[in-house]
Amino acid sequence: RDIAVTFSPSGASLFSDMVTVTGTLDGTSTNVGTLNVAVQGRGTASALSISPTGIDFGDVEVMTTSTGVSVSVVNVGTEPVNIFAGLLNNEVDFEIVGENCSTGSPLYPLGLGCYYEIAAKPQVLGAVTGELTIYTSDAPLPTVIPLAANGTPAVAAVISVDPTAIDMG
Repeated sequence: RDIAVTFSPSGASLFSDMVTVTGTLDGTSTNVGTLNVAVQGRGTASALSISPTGIDFGDVEVMTTSTGVSVSVVNVGTEPVNIFAGLLNNEVDFEIVGENCSTGSPLYPLGLGCYYEIAAKPQVLGAVTGELTIYTSDAPLPTVIPLAANGTPAVAAVISVDPTAIDMG
């Protein structure tokens, strides 16, 4: 006869146990022996660490681009994780100025990561907001990174002339 054993790990590590099978004669309670079988399995898990969880660029001159800030995506689980896309919902005031997260490529092994470098480029005075949304195979919902900046007036150039007058005679 076949015996089915199910492995349902509670975490990502190695688990060991013993399966004990005791046999009896059909229709009787006569014990015909016990068999102990050692079993072992490794639980796996996919998990990502994404940081920072939000970016505030502070004051940025209107119509200029801020210094980029990196958002790192690191595999901290035991299984590969695929990156499907990193998308901005406000490409007017923010932009992806660099990245190495290849669409569809797995982040494996543990510790492997990639990044999106985001910059603010406010087009208007005052507060601007946006989101970087990262879609992966790790979760049913994407990870959303809120973005904020404050558009400030451009600084006017000051020109000074010295001497202020020249006597030509």
